[in-house]
Amino acid sequence: MRDNDEAHLADITRRLGDANHTLSRSDGVALLILLRDEAPPNSVLRDFGHSVAHGRRDRGVTFKYFEKYTLNMRRVLIHGGNLHVRVLSPIAEVIREVNEVLTRLELETELLDDPRNRYVLATLIGHVLDGTTYALRLATVTLTLETGPGGLPALLAAVGFREDLRLPDGSVFPARALLGVPWMITADEVQSFLSGAP
Repeated sequence: MRDNDEAHLADITRRLGDANHTLSRSDGVALLILLRDEAPPNSVLRDFGHSVAHGRRDRGVTFKYFEKYTLNMRRVLIHGGNLHVRVLSPIAEVIREVNEVLTRLELETELLDDPRNRYVLATLIGHVLDGTTYALRLATVTLTLETGPGGLPALLAAVGFREDLRLPDGSVFPARALLGVPWMITADEVQSFLSGAP
């Protein structure tokens, strides 16, 4: 990494941990681009960096996850059963990957350990990747940053199937209906992060 890029990255992460500073979407774009080439191959962090440059994704670890997830979701909707809904790219995992890169570059990492800073990072990445779409075989998934209950940010992956699905009870799940899946952070985590709870 070039010296001026490393200094830029250090400045962004320092401001991330300073409650007196707000970060812009441009700061988030710079953060993901600067971390991208330093992140391990097949990491979520590298995938997020590629998503900055390519708003429609047809590859990458997130694409592969959504491909499997939507196939399983479709199977459960049509045939019944249980669907385990886990948070895509939990913020703790993203923080771990960011800290690994910062450690390798010998930059400060403890600023990201505060739960409120995790919330700031999650919403910053949410602003940057809002609208990123994944054109899958059976569905389209769009990452969204919305306003949830109480005016708090809600990061969701909106799943829309390409065709209507006939459900076990004979009803039809229309293709235009969207299912929201938590992405990076849940509403409960946002609330606890803002309250400073561990």
